[in-house]
Amino acid sequence: MTLRAIDISEQDPVQRVDPGPAPRMDWLPVVELVVDDTYQRALAKSNWRVIREIAAAFSWSKFTPVIVSGLPDGRWSVIDGQHRVHAAALAGHDRVPAMISPASPAEQAAAFAAINSQRVNITIFHLFKAGLASGEAWAIDGDAAVSAAGCTLMRYPVSAATRKARQVFVLGAVRDHVRAGRRRLITAALAAITSSRAADEVDCYRSNVLAPWLAELADLSAVRRLPDADWLRGFVEDVGLVETCSNVEALRARPGLMRASGYKLARLALREKLKGYPGPRPAARVNAPRCAAPADQAGRTTIKRPAPPMAPTRHGDWTEDRDELIMASGGRYSELARLAETWGVTLQAVQSRWHRVRAT
Repeated sequence: MTLRAIDISEQDPVQRVDPGPAPRMDWLPVVELVVDDTYQRALAKSNWRVIREIAAAFSWSKFTPVIVSGLPDGRWSVIDGQHRVHAAALAGHDRVPAMISPASPAEQAAAFAAINSQRVNITIFHLFKAGLASGEAWAIDGDAAVSAAGCTLMRYPVSAATRKARQVFVLGAVRDHVRAGRRRLITAALAAITSSRAADEVDCYRSNVLAPWLAELADLSAVRRLPDADWLRGFVEDVGLVETCSNVEALRARPGLMRASGYKLARLALREKLKGYPGPRPAARVNAPRCAAPADQAGRTTIKRPAPPMAPTRHGDWTEDRDELIMASGGRYSELARLAETWGVTLQAVQSRWHRVRAT
């Protein structure tokens, strides 16, 4: 737990104003609470959906006191909190905690406007951090699914100029896929990138690439089995995710797509290429020519000795034996992950070594 004090020492003072009468706290009967429709929002289907969600998981620890003001007939006008009051009633509670603030009808309307406009918006990053701290399933599982592919599900936004490869910002998409039971798909989709030659390209991890990529693989897996790791990596390398998701403006010439979003166009472009992709090309096999061993000037046959093993890199991680095992893996994500765990090194390091050894 990280605790932070209320510190205003570095802030310039503000001019004090009359705050009005001090409010008081009390528990009020729900039957005595009313909503003034002259300034309050009507309850539409979307509002009732939110109310039912609150009621279904009702907890006083998540219930902030409603703000009310007294009426001449003894009832209480709800200034802020009508959704919470309806949810409490739906959950079977007949009283709610309230902060009672004396105010005229005009002051009540002004308070409603101020309370609902002077708020710092809660972002998906805030929800993710809170979910990790509280053990919420989507946050824990989403973080694990992304980490399994060698990536980081970010806790905070970062400017485009300072973003790095393997940083994932599509928290909303990850949350939705986890809740839909597609945790393995998230790992497979990201691993297809991190195990490819494009692993270190920052643009591959942009939201406008990852969101449609995850969505199209989800649709693909709904109609047939998700392709294996080699197939997905081959698609990333042969087709190119960034190019496919970025060069979509030509699709607007098609009927009905003139005003389509970039996300929709990127999904369409990926869908068409996924359908037409035949699979990764087999690696070219080079047969060494057969020839007699060379002879020296005296006519004696000489035998060419094997080249010395590739020099180990940092910490002596890489040896000839390890390179052979890396090559034998064929670059498959599961095999590289197993080797990384066995050797006690990061998956990214093994993937990087695979690309280096394969190119030699």
